[in-house]
Amino acid sequence: AGSAGCSGQCQPGWYGPSSGATSAQECLACQPGSYMPLAAASACYVCAGGSFSTATGLAAACGDVCTPGMYSDVGMSACLSCPGGTFTAGFGTSACQSCATGTYSAVSRTTCGQTCAVGQGLTTGPVASEQPACTVCGAGTFSAVPGTYCSACPSGTFASPSRDSCLATCNPGFEPAAAGAAATGGQGAGLCVGCGFCKECPAT
Repeated sequence: AGSAGCSGQCQPGWYGPSSGATSAQECLACQPGSYMPLAAASACYVCAGGSFSTATGLAAACGDVCTPGMYSDVGMSACLSCPGGTFTAGFGTSACQSCATGTYSAVSRTTCGQTCAVGQGLTTGPVASEQPACTVCGAGTFSAVPGTYCSACPSGTFASPSRDSCLATCNPGFEPAAAGAAATGGQGAGLCVGCGFCKECPAT
């Protein structure tokens, strides 16, 4: 409860939640995240999304706005930082935008960057932390397009040392491992295996 003057009405910034009030002491102040510009109100307005108020008994509309990297829903008394994998670039934002596939949000949450390079792949897509979402493609896998997941090399090929393509040449006496396998020996970053069976020479 609080004071609202002697006019017989709850004053701006205050409201009367029930009928039959007998005194101004029954008027209640608008709480943080809300306001009321009119007298004799039965409820307070809530702050619009992208704005906030920390004041009690506020009569004017909420004038504080969220800065880039922050957001607020309706009726909030403070802005929140955008979660990892999202961002906002402007002022007064009510929701954060998702980073594009292959990127993750900077610490400031005001932009997204750090697209995975060729030879690297996404781990989980946009992530909920500042840790990189990219990792070098493993044995038997490759990534030829920035910002994509690593893919297994087709059967009969192996990943290049830079992991940006798949090759199909092994040293004599070796043959490519199965698709995506991490074998040992021979050329091709360890993805050729020794021939396991003798093969009949082709007819001449």
